[in-house]
Amino acid sequence: MGLLPRVFFYKGFDNCPILVNIRLMNEDRQFTLDEELEQLQDPSIRLFVTKALERVPDYFWHVPASASGRFHPLDTLGDGGLVLHTKRVVYLVTEIAKVFKLDGVKLDILRAAAMLHDSFKNGIADEDHTEEDHPLIVRHQLKDLESETHHFEEIMGAIERHQGLWGPQPLRMPKTSLEWCLHIADFVASRTAVYLYFSGYKPEKIPPEQELPALSEDLEPAIIRYLDLRTRRAEIEREMEQVKKQIAEEMHKREERKAVTTKGSARLVSNTHCKIDQAKLRPILDAKGLWDKVIMVNEKRLQELLNDGIVTPEELGDAIEKTSKDSVRILPRED
Repeated sequence: MGLLPRVFFYKGFDNCPILVNIRLMNEDRQFTLDEELEQLQDPSIRLFVTKALERVPDYFWHVPASASGRFHPLDTLGDGGLVLHTKRVVYLVTEIAKVFKLDGVKLDILRAAAMLHDSFKNGIADEDHTEEDHPLIVRHQLKDLESETHHFEEIMGAIERHQGLWGPQPLRMPKTSLEWCLHIADFVASRTAVYLYFSGYKPEKIPPEQELPALSEDLEPAIIRYLDLRTRRAEIEREMEQVKKQIAEEMHKREERKAVTTKGSARLVSNTHCKIDQAKLRPILDAKGLWDKVIMVNEKRLQELLNDGIVTPEELGDAIEKTSKDSVRILPRED
């Protein structure tokens, strides 16, 4: 059985009727976003999101919300989990918007951003892990749809800031009420203890009941042992960092960059980081026609432009602030 269409007519920018075919059923999808799409009142935003959902990678409809399984509620860790997470974010932004007094077209912008915020979570093609820059990829994959709605920039701005402190470097923190609303909704929906049930989603059993029978009693000692070892490893790593700090401080006092022993060596390595002022960087790169290429990259990729001589430190001026910090690297002896 294929797709069962529902057809909508409404007016675009030029007041001409637009026919939009919204796909309402697909047997190989555990969840869809059809109900959320129907909630959008603004014609241009609905058209934009409809076309955008046709562009998202096929994996979006099938992968779990968390590739590692360490985050998100248990019922989002199977087939269609990322879409289930998305549906919850749309529900939450609709409720949280009441706190920020967001309604009308602002609410539609918010819902659109929620529907698309993780649409490229695992990259353009499925990388089997979360792509760190996924909040920035959406704009570049959908930029040719910008003309469909006057609200493209607000939708993309909210998406690019939806991770807040956990977002790609340099951090893009939420600024507006709309952006904070999406960030808070996504954060709450990703908590492992939060389960939201809504129309069309009625699990036979709540997730804890589904999980516990799968744990055999004979595996309990091994699970406990593993968790104990993980705790011990964390303690050892903290102790190692303290020792490395002591070594680095002593080498600084002696003005040594390398220390050698019979068992190994220690080296002081300078790490340079770039603090990027986006407001100052944009006009510089715009003049070179590079902004579209750099806006979705992190510090590492900007460094590549410098290394390749495409831009120079002098041209970047005070848009880039370099800071250096020494760290110690300890290597075992190679026999």
